[in-house]
Amino acid sequence: GCDVINASWGNTRFDAMGQDAVRYAQERNCLIVSAAGNSGLNEKYYPASYPGVVNVAASGPTDIKWSGSTFSHRVDLIAPGENVRSTWPFNGYNYSSGTSFAAPLVSAAAALVKSQFPAYSAEQLAERLRVTADTGIYQLSGNSAWYHLMGAGRLNVARALSAPEM
Repeated sequence: GCDVINASWGNTRFDAMGQDAVRYAQERNCLIVSAAGNSGLNEKYYPASYPGVVNVAASGPTDIKWSGSTFSHRVDLIAPGENVRSTWPFNGYNYSSGTSFAAPLVSAAAALVKSQFPAYSAEQLAERLRVTADTGIYQLSGNSAWYHLMGAGRLNVARALSAPEM
């Protein structure tokens, strides 16, 4: 019954059962958002690379791709994922990096968009996040090596919520 699932986990091995689980959720109009991986390589990472899953790479505080972020033509969006402060074991806080920090930001944005546009399908939610992303990341010199390998651009939640309905 959920509208958005965040999958901040995975590996480089295709798994038919994993694909079946993703398909099961998609058939129920649920958007799956997944971390692209932390290898720093151009490779497939699952569940992010299954068809229809929103594949999220990680950027740093200046919108440059985080060095450890997996990248590829399969990536849909990039979101902040470098030096993110988060809860840590034993009642602590710490800074860490990874696409598992970026994917939940996109999942949260999808949930906000769904609350504003409740009739949107999972596919429409994903497309809205992509078309409202900041494409200027590709003009930054630090991103020249990853031209079009970081998806539609950096997540822009304000634009996803305020742009005219598609």
